[in-house]
Amino acid sequence: MAGNSSSSTSIPYSTGCVTTSTSAGNSGDDTTDPSDLFADHVTTFRRACSAWSDEETSSTDRQVFLSVVWQHGNLGAAYYDIEDSVICMLHDCEESTEFNTLRRVLEQVEPTCIVISARQDNRFRKDLQLTVSEILLGDQTSSGDVIQILPSLDFSLEICKGRIMGLKLPSMPENMKESERLLHLSSLVSFDNICMVQATGGLLKYLEMARIGVELEDPNVKVPLIDLTVFSL
Repeated sequence: MAGNSSSSTSIPYSTGCVTTSTSAGNSGDDTTDPSDLFADHVTTFRRACSAWSDEETSSTDRQVFLSVVWQHGNLGAAYYDIEDSVICMLHDCEESTEFNTLRRVLEQVEPTCIVISARQDNRFRKDLQLTVSEILLGDQTSSGDVIQILPSLDFSLEICKGRIMGLKLPSMPENMKESERLLHLSSLVSFDNICMVQATGGLLKYLEMARIGVELEDPNVKVPLIDLTVFSL
């Protein structure tokens, strides 16, 4: 993708913000330490979740976390619904700079949080911000309250593959051999869908850092994940 000059981007979440030094295109070094990047954000997120837990919510309230990746003309996505603890993945599909598929994804998934890479193309980021404001927020608040930016390292293909292959789902027997576990995961995830794999890996990283659903639990308690599945538009 075409690179632009570096800029400082601040995307707030609730009452806090995540500030990253980014390169607008896909070139350049990204040396941001993920631990430093997320320290304040995770604290803010947990405070917000603590406040949410004290409020009465209706059965229609949802928390859905969506991760999207667009590169080389392809779009991949994955989302996690806290109600069913399942990650749903969208196979790579062609996506032009009109970003019509992105719009369909947002309309169908209705995410409350969207995770993207710090190195995501500027055209995509601008369109995402506009579409989020139009479809999800009704122009009533900033899209920065919804969009979260992770270091590009968290979307590295090999790291994302490793993150997925390291999963242990409840459906896997305790005595399952490592080779059988890897084979089972390979049957669930089509690893030749590069954007989808990166979106899924980035989503897993965000869920882990923000401890979605287990914010107030012991640190050893992992984010619940029941299954991986595929969704279509």
